[in-house]
Amino acid sequence: MVSSPHSFRLAALLLTGILLGAGAGLAQPAGPLPQPLPLFPADNWWNVDVSQAPVDPGSAAFIAWIGGSNGKRVHPDWGASANDAGDPTATYGMPYVSVPGSQPLVPVSWVAYGDESDDGAPGRPPGYPIPPAARTTGGYVEGGQPGQLDPGGDRHLILVDRDNRLLYELYRARWNGSSNRWEAESGAVFDMTRNGRRPEGWTSADAAGLAILPGLVRYDEMFGTEPIRHALRMTVRATNGYVWPASHRAGSTAGALPMGARLRLKASVDISSYSPHVQRLFQAMKTYGLIVADNGSDMFVTGTNDPRWTPYMDDIVSAVHAMRSTSFEVVTLGWRPAAAPADADADGLPDDWERDYGLDPGSRNGDNGADGDPDGDGIDNAGERAAGTHPRGFARRLLAEGLRQGTFATRIALANPSATATAYTQVRFERDDGVVVRLARQVPASQRVTVDTNAIAELQGHAFATVVESDVFVAVDRLVQWDQGRGSHAEHGLSGPSTEWYFAEGATYTGFALFYLLQNPGDLPAQVTVTYLREPPLAPLVRQHQVPPHSRRTIWVNDDEAGPQTPAGGAASSAVIVSDVPIVAERAMYRSVPNAFEAGHASAGAPALRTSWFFAEGYTGPLFQQYLLLGNPGTSPVPVRVEYLLPGGPTPPVIHVVQARSRLTVLVNDETPAPGLSLASTAVSMVINADAPIVAERAMWWPGSSATWREAHVSLGAEQTCPRWAIAEGEWAAGVDTYVLVANTGASPTTLRATLLREGSLPSSADVPIAARARQNVNVPSLFPQAFGTRFGMLVESAPGAAAAPLVVEWAHYADAPGVHWSAGAAALGTCVP
Repeated sequence: MVSSPHSFRLAALLLTGILLGAGAGLAQPAGPLPQPLPLFPADNWWNVDVSQAPVDPGSAAFIAWIGGSNGKRVHPDWGASANDAGDPTATYGMPYVSVPGSQPLVPVSWVAYGDESDDGAPGRPPGYPIPPAARTTGGYVEGGQPGQLDPGGDRHLILVDRDNRLLYELYRARWNGSSNRWEAESGAVFDMTRNGRRPEGWTSADAAGLAILPGLVRYDEMFGTEPIRHALRMTVRATNGYVWPASHRAGSTAGALPMGARLRLKASVDISSYSPHVQRLFQAMKTYGLIVADNGSDMFVTGTNDPRWTPYMDDIVSAVHAMRSTSFEVVTLGWRPAAAPADADADGLPDDWERDYGLDPGSRNGDNGADGDPDGDGIDNAGERAAGTHPRGFARRLLAEGLRQGTFATRIALANPSATATAYTQVRFERDDGVVVRLARQVPASQRVTVDTNAIAELQGHAFATVVESDVFVAVDRLVQWDQGRGSHAEHGLSGPSTEWYFAEGATYTGFALFYLLQNPGDLPAQVTVTYLREPPLAPLVRQHQVPPHSRRTIWVNDDEAGPQTPAGGAASSAVIVSDVPIVAERAMYRSVPNAFEAGHASAGAPALRTSWFFAEGYTGPLFQQYLLLGNPGTSPVPVRVEYLLPGGPTPPVIHVVQARSRLTVLVNDETPAPGLSLASTAVSMVINADAPIVAERAMWWPGSSATWREAHVSLGAEQTCPRWAIAEGEWAAGVDTYVLVANTGASPTTLRATLLREGSLPSSADVPIAARARQNVNVPSLFPQAFGTRFGMLVESAPGAAAAPLVVEWAHYADAPGVHWSAGAAALGTCVP
């Protein structure tokens, strides 16, 4: 039987989904898309014209990173069959499936990123409209295999509800026949009538957190009559953080582009000699550009899987391969068009900005209007927006140290101990070159949020200080890690700057590197005097420095102290730092081996000298050597009484004398408070009382003695006790432990209430008894087994009905490296909750 030309055409139309009426109630691979196009609003990041956007200052370096001076060729990553004799089902390109609104929804079980995945479309029942045929038939899941077979790979499953303009996308989707369920590592649902960006830090079915389908090269566009009116999805071999419009990072490779970066074919590239369909493709690269959406191969541009590509792919590949990465430039990272932002109440304040900081975008009256001043700092809301500061910044925390250089990585944890109020925060990073990078973050009541600076491309290669402003109290902790987590140090956010800072710890001996980190959060340059107080018989040493406004300065003390007044082998010293304007000062000290820092610790200074200091953490024994560092900048010797609080109660005080303008080091392991009472192996807190104001710090080094040390942590003493404390940084996972240490300095026993503040989860509480004038460990694994595999903060206070007690709280963080137990360690004070 010979078929008529009409029957051949009809079969082709049915196969490709062009005959819309015949496919109206069917699920179809490469089927009809919802009209009108483009898929998302015209002002969506996929659909905006970038031809006039500025070129990023680092464009040349990024392009060189991709392919050097010769460049990498551009590759069209789409097609039909892969013609693989070993796997006849293998395909090129990304398939998508068009489904009707009546397609039944199927639940999906998450096996990796469930906390960043959508169970279904908002306002609709949970589930994804996966056709039953996807289980057993190829062409639905990326790679060509049916859903029930899993040969590996990304295995994207893209589903378009063409009736409701909903886009469902899954990553590493598979049908688990033994469990009778669909599984995926992650999934996202997009309403194509809106510009719904993923929450900060969230992935999607794509590593960048973006939708996939709107960035694919489609056959019907390339061979249509209209221009391609959207950006194209691309990959590179590695990435470094993310920028808008991306929301998720998948790497921190120095020099690499961030997720969300846009490349644009240079306007000067002549495309006139190419066929019309190739010109259409290249013009889209000029007008809308390419968006980095995943790690893969350099300069691979993604398109659909579609049998209609087959007769044209040789010509397309040849033409696209003629283009190289050197024909492209990088648009300013994070660029977005300067469209007028929404302003519902017409008060001149964009709605999104008002929502970010807890103002009402629907009201222009009182504190919500442009001339309102809700935080009472004398700057109205319009002025706060112009200055890039928080209009409701009732609370502030500052950190002078922070690094995204070399192997160093920094994360900031924010914990909100309020049981009812969301915290609207602004996190400002003040770089060493004076550039300020700003983020708005909301911290739900009784939860913790992490700001991972690896995901902030603007911080790559910089040291920085941090300012956190909030409308309600939040605890702020910083954790710095280096050498892939082999070392770490930490500190809690300070309540404000000061013109004076005092340090007890510090050494520039051979093998040690000592740094002071100075943050100037103000509008005027800071003139700073640093006085190094060394152990006798060395005399004090004075140096001068300047810190520009809204920036941070690093002082390498080994170099600053060098000279005839300092021994060639270095010295132990405390320091007094005085500035003519308020600043923040921290110290970081490392024990170095050739070409690396093997151990290190960090601490803020004390803004004032005091006669009393309190420490919750402390442990002596074969593993740890614990030191008490006492600095006396005064002109007379100072007697100091040290009372050690053991798990069972206090010891008699031990008296030490700190000489004038010097520092004293006490090895706690060697202390003997009373005959027969040794502190050689015990958990221990400390209460320090001096006859005159001093500064006190505690350092712990391990393992064993100085010959074998590979890590350390340190903390400034608490200036006072407090009934309620919060910590923001905590983590419990395989090879990672966090201890919460509590000292009760009062004369009565009490019961502690510890409340776990997790990311994206409800709080949970447990009670712990503590003796009078004693030390206690809040054991996270035994009290909160549900915390395994999570990061958390904690609120510590006297339990309801128990006697209110004067408390001191610290936290200590330890992490293993391959073959090395507790290779990394860090500790810091908690933050007193007002």
